[in-house]
Amino acid sequence: MLKKLLYQHVFWRGLSLLSFFILNVAIARNFGAAASGNIFFIINFFALILLAATLSMEAGLGYFAAKDTTAAGWPVLLSLIWAFAAALIIYSCLPFFQLSSNGQLPVKNFNEVSFLYVAGYLLLVFFTALFSARHNFIIPNLIATLANMVLLAMIVFSGKGNNPAAAGKFLGSYFTAFFVQGVLLLLLYPAMYIKQFAIRLPGAAQFKAIVRYSMQAFAANIVFFLVYRVDYWFVKYFCSEGELLGNYIQVSKIAQVFFILPGIVAGTIFSVTATGQKAAMSAAVLRLSRMIFAGALLACALLAITGYWLFPQLFGPGFDNMYIPFLLLIPGITAIATLYPFTAYYAGKNRVPENIKGSLLALVVIISGDLLLVPAWGISGAALVSSAGYIVYEMYILGQFKKEYGIKISDCFILKKEDWLQLKTLVKNKKQ
Repeated sequence: MLKKLLYQHVFWRGLSLLSFFILNVAIARNFGAAASGNIFFIINFFALILLAATLSMEAGLGYFAAKDTTAAGWPVLLSLIWAFAAALIIYSCLPFFQLSSNGQLPVKNFNEVSFLYVAGYLLLVFFTALFSARHNFIIPNLIATLANMVLLAMIVFSGKGNNPAAAGKFLGSYFTAFFVQGVLLLLLYPAMYIKQFAIRLPGAAQFKAIVRYSMQAFAANIVFFLVYRVDYWFVKYFCSEGELLGNYIQVSKIAQVFFILPGIVAGTIFSVTATGQKAAMSAAVLRLSRMIFAGALLACALLAITGYWLFPQLFGPGFDNMYIPFLLLIPGITAIATLYPFTAYYAGKNRVPENIKGSLLALVVIISGDLLLVPAWGISGAALVSSAGYIVYEMYILGQFKKEYGIKISDCFILKKEDWLQLKTLVKNKKQ
């Protein structure tokens, strides 16, 4: 079952994220380093707000829906109420942030399209979790791929727009696209999985259990978010040259490409482990971590060789400060990529606090290191500090896994003969 789900999840999630990567390249090339940097900075700002708005309820919904797929009605109603209530609250608070009036990125009807973005994003997150609980990875990723293709077409056919006004217009379309995706999933999920829809919410005991699990996941996600993105704020504050932020965000996005396959694997491990199918999962986690480490190291080596010329060619001439920060981030990229199967395993076993402790250690390293190095070394200092934090995170989680299962740390990194045999089997079965 795990193998079949991995095939499905890898293909469809990979297609979705590939389309997103192409869209990201188009944004960078069309709007330039400064304007695209502002686009991604505002999206990053909303990411923090949206993380708070969800309270990670998608984790609780996915966890309990995976355990009881017969009770499909209440997650739909709860998701709908939560999404629009949160969107209204955030809509009422947006004037205090004045994001659209700072002169850097004007957006027409900013508050209104932001409401659509928040509501759509929350619906998208909640219903993606519900589809995943049904082991359906096709529908959410197919819709996301189509949306990315439409946005890409808008950039291609609108012509060169290296100015704040054009970037602001595109950001409005980007926000609206999320609302369309969320509504489509809202309509499709009940049509596919609910035969008799009953308008009811979960009982008090069940709701408490959902909230308890979700709040643990929320604490973990808040810390994870800061671990992965707090350096954006340090770079924006300490680096006066506007294009440096755009360069650093693209380095971070290159790193996120390396997390695509591990994230897909992690999502599948979580969905299987949460259902109670934990037999032999620890051995599978080790095997997957070794394969991911080898793949990430090889891909990083290729980019280390070609990146000096490739990055400016791919993203545009304004992105000529990416190479050194990327080299410094390579140890962190391999660390986080290898970590994904372990954190998903602990989440599926309802042991999220283990992941929180590791990420808190990483966050302390990153914040203190950024304060010391970013003012002097700029985006290179930010990359070096992030690598150090990611490695600390990895060592903590692997140490806990070692204590629990008595493994050797080398078992997480060095490929074994059976791994090669497993890869040959996977390739052979895929061809058939």
